[in-house]
Amino acid sequence: MKLRHKVALSVRELENEHDAREALTKLDFLLIKREAWQITFDNSSAELLELLAGCYDTFHLIKGKKRIEKDFLVQARTNIQMRTGKKVSNSSVMSLIVLYVFQKNGRRIEEYTRTLKSAYADKIAAGGFIDWVSCFGELEDAFYQRGVTEETKRKRDILEEKVQSIPDYLEELLENPVAIVRKNPLPLEENDNEYSLLIGKTDSKGVTRVITVIPNSTDGMIGASMKKIAESLIKHEGRLVKQKKKSVLDDASAKALAKATNIRTLIKAA
Repeated sequence: MKLRHKVALSVRELENEHDAREALTKLDFLLIKREAWQITFDNSSAELLELLAGCYDTFHLIKGKKRIEKDFLVQARTNIQMRTGKKVSNSSVMSLIVLYVFQKNGRRIEEYTRTLKSAYADKIAAGGFIDWVSCFGELEDAFYQRGVTEETKRKRDILEEKVQSIPDYLEELLENPVAIVRKNPLPLEENDNEYSLLIGKTDSKGVTRVITVIPNSTDGMIGASMKKIAESLIKHEGRLVKQKKKSVLDDASAKALAKATNIRTLIKAA
């Protein structure tokens, strides 16, 4: 009985060690991507967002699994010390993950860690970090948040509702399409998705010449495109509302001014 128990413990320890190594392998890959990103000086922050999303997903692999956390912390600290020559102690799993990938720039590491912790506090699932950031606008905006406010939740709900309406919206536009593209001239694989994505080049006058259909458009690519359409429609509708309010205010101001002018005229006449 004791032997069976020892064997079970040994198997569990090996599984924990394997899961910890798997997390470290993911972080090693992110570290390589981060080094490449810094060399290319990508200022769009899109690559940084992907790196942080990778850190967040790795955190979900470990968090809440005490034995895996323990193995991970030991191995991660050892690897960081070997790379940097500095001893790391008293770090949480989240901060250690960020430190593992980014290594330098203490202020930024603190911002990244705080942002990831805010996403976790908002109960954002693995794979949902990028969408969570989009609720704030840009990545820089998310750095200084302390969690999702009621206003942010309201905006997220509006966006989700709008995304759901996009297929019907596209179906209406299908009656008068912007263009009809002939069969793809490139020797690409057939796209069996209901929708296709196209790529074109836009000139200085804002005219886009469609070049080709993007091959193998995935559901994720289509979904991301629909989300962009939804965001654009929400912004457009917001501008229309503001214009209408401004028009009403301008009209009210004009009427008030005219009324005041008439009163002054009547007073002078009297």
